[in-house]
Amino acid sequence: MSLTSIKVSKELRDRVSRLAHDRGMSQHAYLDQLLREAEERDFWARMADTGADEYRAALAEDGDQLGDDYDDEESLIRAEER
Repeated sequence: MSLTSIKVSKELRDRVSRLAHDRGMSQHAYLDQLLREAEERDFWARMADTGADEYRAALAEDGDQLGDDYDDEESLIRAEER
């Protein structure tokens, strides 16, 4: 792994350092964890905004298919929302 630096304020650097230390982590590991968590939140937020037809089309584009029970479950969810 090659290393580089980023310019941040001393206050931000100190916050990252303190929080990483409090968790027994390196600054690198702590920032990596924060970014992974943010990416996961973004993924699930996008999934929440994805409709069944859009999801089905994306799967088909990837060569995957939904099982027959997906349509049954989707129908139940739509009925509950009404």
